[in-house]
Amino acid sequence: MAPSGPPTSPRNASSARSSSTLSISRLSAPPCKPWRLQGAAGRPTCGCSLPPGGGTKSATRTVLSGLRGSGRISSCTVREAPYDESCAGEYDSQRAYDSHQPGREARHAAVIQSNPDQSKHLETARMKIGDVWIDLVNLRSETYAADSRIPTMTFGTPEQDALRRDFTVNALFYNISAGGVVEDLTGRGLQDLRDGLIRTPLPPMETFLDDPLRVLRAVRFGTRFSFRLHPDILLAAGSEQVRVALASKISKERIGTELEGMFNGPAPVEAVRLLQSLGLFPAVFALPPPLDARLGTGYGAACCSTMAAADGVVRGLGLQLDKEERRFLLLAALLLPLRALQHSPPKGKPVPATAAIIRDSLKWRVKDIDMTAVLHDTAAELAAAHAVLQGGEAAAAATAAEGGARDVRMILGHAIRKLKQHWKLGVVLATVLRMRAAAPLPADGSGAAPGRGGAAGEGEELGEAAAGARLEMARELVAAVEAYGLGECWSWKPLMDGKKVMALLGWSKPGPELGRVMAAVADWQLLHPAGTAQEAEAMVRERFGKAGAAAP
Repeated sequence: MAPSGPPTSPRNASSARSSSTLSISRLSAPPCKPWRLQGAAGRPTCGCSLPPGGGTKSATRTVLSGLRGSGRISSCTVREAPYDESCAGEYDSQRAYDSHQPGREARHAAVIQSNPDQSKHLETARMKIGDVWIDLVNLRSETYAADSRIPTMTFGTPEQDALRRDFTVNALFYNISAGGVVEDLTGRGLQDLRDGLIRTPLPPMETFLDDPLRVLRAVRFGTRFSFRLHPDILLAAGSEQVRVALASKISKERIGTELEGMFNGPAPVEAVRLLQSLGLFPAVFALPPPLDARLGTGYGAACCSTMAAADGVVRGLGLQLDKEERRFLLLAALLLPLRALQHSPPKGKPVPATAAIIRDSLKWRVKDIDMTAVLHDTAAELAAAHAVLQGGEAAAAATAAEGGARDVRMILGHAIRKLKQHWKLGVVLATVLRMRAAAPLPADGSGAAPGRGGAAGEGEELGEAAAGARLEMARELVAAVEAYGLGECWSWKPLMDGKKVMALLGWSKPGPELGRVMAAVADWQLLHPAGTAQEAEAMVRERFGKAGAAAP
């Protein structure tokens, strides 16, 4: 579990919080402000007791080295000495000073104010101890309304604080006053941590109905740490009550944030498959009405198959993708079967259903929408290029008859120019188009039956033979791009600019014909990577400088 980054200011500290932040909770109820530290050991000036050897800093490092070392711990709570009312005057300060170097500011603490509108009901302090950002919060108890995941919070006991948490492995306390004792107040957290098991402190149905977002957290944590979900969690997570609560009580922004954590984790394919097996796929990747009613809930299986296939090609090619590139590819692959669907909102123009899902159901970026559309388009172009490579002149003639370029170099070049440095993502997606699961789903839902892309179909299409064929296709496309010298064509400087073309043809002002000339120059450059500006000028004179050629 990585510690969170620093807030830029107390005002926006709340938005900068991370679920991975280590939490220091006091044993007693009264809220307190950050304390003033004195001396090298970090002992409070009021005389409250802290363990020897560096106080809170030492304890924090012990937690990080001792509990995080397994690679499994997701969060914990550190308990400090009981609150002493005599400390109240010292807690009014928000700055810490080192008495050994008078006047030197040692630490600044930011106060994150309560904000009920954003589900934050208690004030929190945040400060940096060593190289770790620490949240200082009170032990608390929570109660939930039936129609909201926003709890009513009150100060509580350690046991109440532990039981309100989502999972037992997230309910461990590190008592820095008792010589470094890890307190497992649920009685199961430490063993679940050792066993790699995700379990809720309270009955999972109660936990999930209180806050349905926890079911997505269970999927994210389970796949991130390779933990098993307890059978009771699987049973509750797959219930209709939880699905309805997830759709009605949780904002789309929160769902998108949890999904982003899954996509950025080590096993995004497994996470989405788990969502599908639990029946949560349609609640997360929700289609807009009336498409949702027409397609029902059976479209997730095909989406999982295409996503898994794309991930397999990436692994087979040994592509090193950064976080954003992997997100682009896996999202586009997942939505591939939905690419032909159109959503007609009550107001405005029709938009692709894939764009509506990304924008409205996930609340992800416009950049994700744009890249998904470009990847879908260029994947088809690259698949056509491969057909030309395999079929020779006959395939080239058929492609040209459909309005495409005849020369495979131009087909490849056009696709690469659209995707720029991400062109290999298009190559991967082109191989997935060969799958039955990738066939466009019709708007009437006739192709969205649960069996399509299901266990039997997925076993065949994701089997060794089919995966090998996709990998070979990808290698052939990459080899062709390299053989034609087109890998960097998206960054080539044009041999001629608009002013040069206008001067060459004697045109006085630009117009639609200029764009066609510039496109012809770009295509000529794809066919003649080593061509010179003089040769390009000769081509322009011959094709566009003849008598009768259209001029602006």
